[in-house]
Amino acid sequence: MTPSNPKKHPAASDGGDSGVTTRLRRAQEELFQADDTANQRHERQSSLKRENSYTLSAKNPNAGRLFRSKEMMLARKRGAHCGLCPPLETEEEEQLMTELVGPFPKRDGSMSLFVHLECLLWAPEVYTDGHGNFRMVFEVYNRGRKLVCATCGVKGATIGCYVESCRKSYHFACLKKGSCRLVEEHFVCFCP
Repeated sequence: MTPSNPKKHPAASDGGDSGVTTRLRRAQEELFQADDTANQRHERQSSLKRENSYTLSAKNPNAGRLFRSKEMMLARKRGAHCGLCPPLETEEEEQLMTELVGPFPKRDGSMSLFVHLECLLWAPEVYTDGHGNFRMVFEVYNRGRKLVCATCGVKGATIGCYVESCRKSYHFACLKKGSCRLVEEHFVCFCP
């Protein structure tokens, strides 16, 4: 004798959704929407960085360089080097192919910072406002002072692997030396 009304698993469906299945689907949809929102925000930031870097580099006939002669003269006069790079040889700095931009003054005025344009573009927190001014530069600098580069072992790494579970960070100069995969149109990298 078979039971006339067998019990079904709460998540089982006979054409209609049970409460558990509906909640699971809603939670899944919310996760997808949150992920889409994060991806859209990242895409907007990358796009804004690309637009501003192309706009700034178009001012100079030397493609890929930001032309700001006053800033460059000031950087040379002060003997400045990039605040986001490890100590580099002059050859390595030449390979970065971007001039130093800045100075970026600290809010209290106690320090100013020069950085390579490429280093700024690859730092995830840095963005440009509507006037082409870089924002969050000192925040990136301070965060980087706590992170060790996976390639050279020196503190100051500001660019993390795009895989969330990966904790490796790099200097931009070390990304170029290492075997990381770079996705330049989105300013992200993946570990080897």
